[in-house]
Amino acid sequence: MIKADKHSSTFSPFPPAMIWEKRNRGLLIQFLTAELISSQKGLYRNLPIKEILSSEKRFFPYDWGYPYGHLNKAWEYAMALEHVFPELPGPAILLQNLLKKIVSSQTLKASMMKLKCIKSLPKIFLALEPFIEGCKENENLIFFLLKHKEDIDQCIHKDYLHTLLLKLHPSGLAELCEKLCDNYHHRGFYFLIPEIKLLMAQFTI
Repeated sequence: MIKADKHSSTFSPFPPAMIWEKRNRGLLIQFLTAELISSQKGLYRNLPIKEILSSEKRFFPYDWGYPYGHLNKAWEYAMALEHVFPELPGPAILLQNLLKKIVSSQTLKASMMKLKCIKSLPKIFLALEPFIEGCKENENLIFFLLKHKEDIDQCIHKDYLHTLLLKLHPSGLAELCEKLCDNYHHRGFYFLIPEIKLLMAQFTI
């Protein structure tokens, strides 16, 4: 983990050579989204709050074994956004601030913290939209979102992912499905095509 000052926007949990690769932009969004989904699942399963939101690590190496919350990880990933998406400074700062407010709420009682996280997660998910749009041609990210449609819709509202994909691909989801299948076939992952078609069948295309 690479870190400057704990409040610095130059923080990045990724090696510099990795974040400058344009194709890895979608991977960063996958990591961030995965932590938000894990947070949501943890909240609804009533897991201990420390698995979702933990105290800041201060005494290395003694606290390496202490659980690190999913929202803490999401905040760390978000700190790399303005470097990976230099064309989106405003959305990057907005997302960072939303996550920072949550991470800074650790003085609240566990029950209040859980309630705050539940109320904040939809806003955080929605704040990811500009970055998803920036990677809308990345088949790996779209495939990831399709596999987590139920979790994403549950957090925001029913049919949210359907609406988002139509917004990003106004030519229609049938064409998007064809693009995904073609891209994976060209990369040699033709065995994923049946799964992609099945996932796209969740929508009326």
